[in-house]
Amino acid sequence: MLTFNTKDPGLDDEQEPLFEVDGVTYTIPKTVSPNEGVLYLQDVRQGAHDVALARLLHRMIGAEGMNALGKCKGMTREDFKMLLKPVAERVGGLLEEVSSGN
Repeated sequence: MLTFNTKDPGLDDEQEPLFEVDGVTYTIPKTVSPNEGVLYLQDVRQGAHDVALARLLHRMIGAEGMNALGKCKGMTREDFKMLLKPVAERVGGLLEEVSSGN
């Protein structure tokens, strides 16, 4: 049996830059923590994949990062895809790791 403590702060994940707005760099964790994987799966089950991905992005970059992106009127569709790709890859990597037994 596994035992967890919700007060455990978890691991300090290494961060890497995702985007910059007006000289402010916003980062995301290099890996998705397992609890984020659980929250993502809950969101997928309750709605669409794109909603789950958007919520995961919000949890990774926070309200400040989302607000900054929302002000970027010059963002293209390609920019948007490039923004979401690393987020999707991280959660996909975690889920793939679990399903393959590694």
